[in-house]
Amino acid sequence: RTRVIKKIKGDKQEVTKIETVEEDDKQPETTVTVEEVPVEEEQPEEIKESEEVRVIESISEDGKPKKKKIRTRVIKKIKGDKQEVTKIETVEEDDKQPETTVTVEEVKVEDEEPEQIKE
Repeated sequence: RTRVIKKIKGDKQEVTKIETVEEDDKQPETTVTVEEVPVEEEQPEEIKESEEVRVIESISEDGKPKKKKIRTRVIKKIKGDKQEVTKIETVEEDDKQPETTVTVEEVKVEDEEPEQIKE
């Protein structure tokens, strides 16, 4: 999990990133990074985040139950006339390392005209 805190001090911006990594049977590990950057005129950013977890249980050939957990996170950032869609998919299977796939797609957003409904 990552949290970003931005503070503006005069003509500089202080960006604090707090990243917490949680693993099963281990203590959460937190990393804090602080950066100071010159302030730039930013366009407002809109972020939408969704998460879906699917668990698939099956029985292997030798009769043991197997569990497969698929976690899909979709983060949509709209900044100005561009939309960035980040898809993070983590597949966890018994007795295997989790496998994570990250896909980032950037598309131009067209202004949507409101749909007129005639009754």
